[in-house]
Parts: sequence; C-alpha cells; structure tokens
Amino acid sequence: MVRFLHCADLHLDRSFEGMPQLSKWQQSLLTVNQEVWQRIVDLAIEKQVDFVLLAGDTFHQNQPSLYIQNIFCQALQRLEKEGIEVVMCFGNHDYYTPQRYWFDFPENVHLFTEEAVSTLTLTTKSNERVAFSGFSYCQPWIEARKDIEFPYKAVDCDYHIGLYHGQQAGKYAPFQISELVSKGYDYWALGHIHVPTILNEQPAIVYPGTPQGHTKKEVATGVMLVELTPQSCHFTPSHVASLSFGQVDYPMPVQSQRTQVLADLMAKFSAVSPGFYQLHWHHLSEQQLLEYSAATRLEILDYLNAQLQRAQKDVFVYEIVIDHEEQETSPTILPSMLSSQAFASEVLAKQLTEELAKNGLLSFVSLEELIPEVMRQARENLGYGAEEKE
Repeated sequence: MVRFLHCADLHLDRSFEGMPQLSKWQQSLLTVNQEVWQRIVDLAIEKQVDFVLLAGDTFHQNQPSLYIQNIFCQALQRLEKEGIEVVMCFGNHDYYTPQRYWFDFPENVHLFTEEAVSTLTLTTKSNERVAFSGFSYCQPWIEARKDIEFPYKAVDCDYHIGLYHGQQAGKYAPFQISELVSKGYDYWALGHIHVPTILNEQPAIVYPGTPQGHTKKEVATGVMLVELTPQSCHFTPSHVASLSFGQVDYPMPVQSQRTQVLADLMAKFSAVSPGFYQLHWHHLSEQQLLEYSAATRLEILDYLNAQLQRAQKDVFVYEIVIDHEEQETSPTILPSMLSSQAFASEVLAKQLTEELAKNGLLSFVSLEELIPEVMRQARENLGYGAEEKE
C-alpha cells in the first residue's frame, strides 16, 4: 500500500479578495496561507505518508517573493527529514521559470519543469515502485490538449499516478475524461478547479479543491489523503484551512440602544470560530434603517475588527448586509418622513433620500423626481410653504 497527500491550488502568496473593508489587515492575513502550508506538512508527517503531490498553482504569482520561497522551502526540508518525497508541477499562475527561484529545492523534491509530458519513478520505504507522469506550464496558458501525450501505465511499476493541472475545456490544458481513463493509471491528481470534484471513481480522477479559500465564493476543502492498494483506492478530504467563510445573523431588537447593539455584536463574534464573516441584520424599522446608514455601518465594521484583533481573535467581519425582505417597498414610508425639518433643506433632503435608496427602500422611484416633491411637502407640513409662494 502507498499513502500520500494530494494538494493543489495552495496559492501561497495570494491575498484575500473582494473584502475592501479588511485592507488594513491584509499584510497580517498573508500569514494565514503560511499557516495552511505548515498544516499540510504537519498532516503529512502525522499520517506518515510516502509522498506529497502538489498539482500546480502552489504560488499565486510566477515570481514568488524571496520571503515566500524561503517559507516554502523550510517546510520542504521538514518533509525531507521525515523521509517524505514531494512531487510537484507548476500551473498557470506559478508557471515555471527557473531563474526566478532564490533557493535550490531539497533533494526530496521532484519537479516537472517542461510542458512536454515526462515520467519519473520513486521507490517507497516498503519497496513499492511508483511512476508519476506530468507536465508544467511555462507560460500562463496551454491551449493544446495534454492528455494525449501521457504514456500508458508503466508495466515495471506497482502504481502509476498522473499529475494534471487543467480543465476539460478552454485554454488551460483541456482534456477528455475518457482519454485519462484509457491510460490505465491508478490515480489522477488534478489541479486548477478550486471546488472539490470527482470526475471519475475507477480510476479516481480528482480535484481536491483549494486548501484555503481566498474569496467568499471559495469553500476551502483542504487536501486529499489517498491510500492505494493493487485492488483499491480510498481518498478522504482533510481540512487544513485556517480561516473559513461564514455568516452571523443579528435580529435587531425593537427598542435598541447603540451600546446594546455593539455589545450584542461583540458577544456574537467573540463566540464564533476563526474566519471571515458576513453580518446579516434583520427586522430593522424604518427609523433604524435611517439611523444605521452606510457610513455608520462602515464605522461599525472598523470598530468590530479593531476590537476582535485587539482581543487576538482570528475573526474578521468583511460586510454588513441589511435584510429587509419582510418590509414593503412602498410609498407609505414617506409620510412619516415628510414632517422632518431635514427635508426642508435641499442638501439634507438629497443626502437622506440617497441613504434610503442605498437600503433599497426607494428603488421604485427616481431620486431626481422625488427630492423636489419631498421638499415641497415637507415645507408645507412645516407651515412655511405658503410664504414662499408670495
């Protein structure tokens, strides 16, 4: 039996995207990727695997910084000390250019460095011979099919594994599942698609997904722990992400003081697991919608994140969403506002109606048409509309 980890799309130097409110913490967030890589190495050592497969896009850039390369190579050396081999190919993000690397890869690391498919063979501690066939990108894309270049299963080996960074259609090394199956391999270690996907059971053709999600659309699924015997293939996902993406719901109390709201929110986020969170507010009254404007919500985000980081919580709130589906989007909300002194001022009227529009409550009208009418009614309600007509 051979046991190994199948990893892909680590994107070790990628920032977390689509969360502008966390920009001031981006530098510290970069260490999250490093923690994930260390967890992968820890898992490999704990499970006493024979080898680790890195199926492309280990880095997000094709010119990873000296600092990131050093972090990566130090972990490879840990694997070397444990007698664990590493087989690595390069994808469309980290396409291979040898002069861009500051360090020599340790002797336990075996690289595919050309776009032409090649094969290497390793012998495990239990004297089982394993053949690996693969290729690497040397530019940001490969439009030609690479599946047809792979050799058939080696007859002088106990197992044969294919490394393939690509997808079934498009400009990233397209392939056909039937072609991969025809090669007779025991396992296909795919990369490029960040969602865990099993394209075929026998033989196993598997995307493990990304170890750490970097946007709210990416669900971190970790790496695959694979066990091969001459008769079977078992693979199990192992979670290694440091931060996940989640949602926290907060029903707004009918009678709420700002101090209570802040205390409630801090209590909720102090109790969650490490991750990035979207805050959903429910049941806001019309007055609360005005009170908690877009600008106010930004202040709350900054406060929550600052307090959570001060408390050394690996919890980040990247967005506040106001859920107002239960409220009727109707002109009936206007009469209670028209008596406001604020709407008698053209500047304030424009600001307040724009805030209402941001909350979706005035999406049924044009602000250009609404503001003059709101001002007219407000002035009449305040008792000085007649004076202006004279």
